[in-house]
Amino acid sequence: MFVDLFALFVLIFASMIYKHFASRRLRRLRQERELSLDVVGLHTGIDRGALSRKERQLVPLSDIEILKLAAFFGVEPREIRNVEGGPKAETALKPAVSESV
Repeated sequence: MFVDLFALFVLIFASMIYKHFASRRLRRLRQERELSLDVVGLHTGIDRGALSRKERQLVPLSDIEILKLAAFFGVEPREIRNVEGGPKAETALKPAVSESV
């Protein structure tokens, strides 16, 4: 049971980390394309103020928002979740999952 709880904790913590990196990647994607928050918000249905808070990491991106943003920017959702120098989901979670089995 302890191993199961630990694995669950690791998964939740990893999810929070990936959403943190997603905020940084979101800002980078938007700035590379020279788009305003208004334009991104208009095309994704995400409020401009909410996007600003998410980019500044005050509020995490939801999975649905990541999917909407990935579709808008024409990238895979994993490209928003991962940022250069950040953890990769496949490698970061593998040890914790394999130890719990």
